[in-house]
Amino acid sequence: MQDLIQKAHASNPRIEVHAWFAMMPVWNQSTPPKDPNHVFNLHGPGKTGRDLWLSKNFAGSFTGDGNSEYVIDPGHPDAADYTINVLKHVAAHYDVDGIHMDLIRYMGTDWGYNPTSVDRFNQRYGRTGLPDPNDETWKAWRREQVNHLVEKAYANLLAVKPNLVVSAATIAWGNGPKTIDEYKASLTMNSALQDWNRWLETGAIDLAIPMNYFREYDPTQKQYYENWLAWEKDHQYKRRISAGVGLYLNSIPDGLTQIRKARQPSVSGNKLAGVHLYSYAVTNKDGVPNSEFYAALSEPSPYDNQTPVLAEQVAPPVLPWKAQPITGHLTGKVLYSNGTISDNETVTIRGPESRTVQTDGSGDYSAIDLKPGTYTITCGKISKTVSITAGKVTQANLTD
Repeated sequence: MQDLIQKAHASNPRIEVHAWFAMMPVWNQSTPPKDPNHVFNLHGPGKTGRDLWLSKNFAGSFTGDGNSEYVIDPGHPDAADYTINVLKHVAAHYDVDGIHMDLIRYMGTDWGYNPTSVDRFNQRYGRTGLPDPNDETWKAWRREQVNHLVEKAYANLLAVKPNLVVSAATIAWGNGPKTIDEYKASLTMNSALQDWNRWLETGAIDLAIPMNYFREYDPTQKQYYENWLAWEKDHQYKRRISAGVGLYLNSIPDGLTQIRKARQPSVSGNKLAGVHLYSYAVTNKDGVPNSEFYAALSEPSPYDNQTPVLAEQVAPPVLPWKAQPITGHLTGKVLYSNGTISDNETVTIRGPESRTVQTDGSGDYSAIDLKPGTYTITCGKISKTVSITAGKVTQANLTD
């Protein structure tokens, strides 16, 4: 990675390097890794209680339902914190321009049955046994675990490197929504259990890259693609969206067409930050050499009779909240002297604006994009006064 960063940053024009992470998967082989300190060996099959970090499906399997990988469970506090620490390590030790989070979700509605996760859910709602995969409260709780992971990762990463761009590959399955109710009923929310619309609303990521992987030649998928694009252009909120285009599913002309559609403004006049082109090793479905697609991007070609889609080199877009920040961030932990973990307790933040957030399974809380000034942070009978500075992350632990 260091070699890559040196060469990319020394190029003209300078190339940004964003480190890509598969957030949940930890192993995908039939035999365990050789390193005894690998997370799979320390917290995988055979471990019990709090030491088991892997997710299970409703049937009790670590793999299955089309999932061939062993994945950690975001509802297990230690697994979530370990994952964030890996991201922080890279941000602290390598001059990366960004951190990109992929597979930041559940593998499906049937997943999330890590015993510690289920115990936390049951304790919160006074239940016993395994919740039904389609139980709405259980689905909402699992989405909340992913939200906590994303929000805490953002605050912790910016504490290491304030200008870091934190992005996520987000789910765009099925037909694109036209209303917020359709979004809430989507496969994104109810199968992947991923609410990336909220991440953009709260500012918990800088850039979403929806995986709009659809076939332009299929009339149904073509419509799905266009509907997702329309939603994305008009629902960027505090942050930005760049459309992911599935080149590997399309011919070169169709790939170019999808790029053009992504770059056009919406009916309301809103534009995306750009496009991200996903090739899956190939840039088209027809076996045409990748070099022909690369040439067609910036030069006249037999595949396209219009001005090339990337006729000019441009710099990556400036993100104004990075270049000239007007808000700060807050993160911390609620600590009790008797060792009790503050799980799902309300933290009230009052000052130039008011906010309430919940602690996660480690007793941590985060608040993104607060107006600068003096705030009083309260959890139960514990209070603390802190100062928020634009462009900075304030750490505020609450202890009894």
